[in-house]
Amino acid sequence: MFDTNIIQINGSGSPSSLLKDYIRSWEGAKFNSDHTKYVIVDDGAGNKVVGYGIDLVNGGYESIFKQAGYSTDLGAEIDIDFVDGLEDKEIADCLSQIKAATAGLNLKEYQIHALVSRAYNCRS
Repeated sequence: MFDTNIIQINGSGSPSSLLKDYIRSWEGAKFNSDHTKYVIVDDGAGNKVVGYGIDLVNGGYESIFKQAGYSTDLGAEIDIDFVDGLEDKEIADCLSQIKAATAGLNLKEYQIHALVSRAYNCRS
């Protein structure tokens, strides 16, 4: 049986901010106790992740974290702005790749965003 629950993203904002909100609704994030930093966690499959779906090892970010002076150990606390910048880059890269791959198909913006969401959630 198929899950018929539909995630509603209510609010106003640019289409790109609504896309980010939608992606985040699937990803989730762990924060420290005062919600000022993200915490690196195991995603349940042995991968270190932080923020909304930033995979340190499979995404190639571990060296970037280390170069910025952050620990990449489980439980390490990372500045929200740093991780959100990486998330923004990931979404922008997915959007660029989807637009290039679907050029000439005359897809609607919501169709492109659906593909971006899927690509973001399936990347390694």
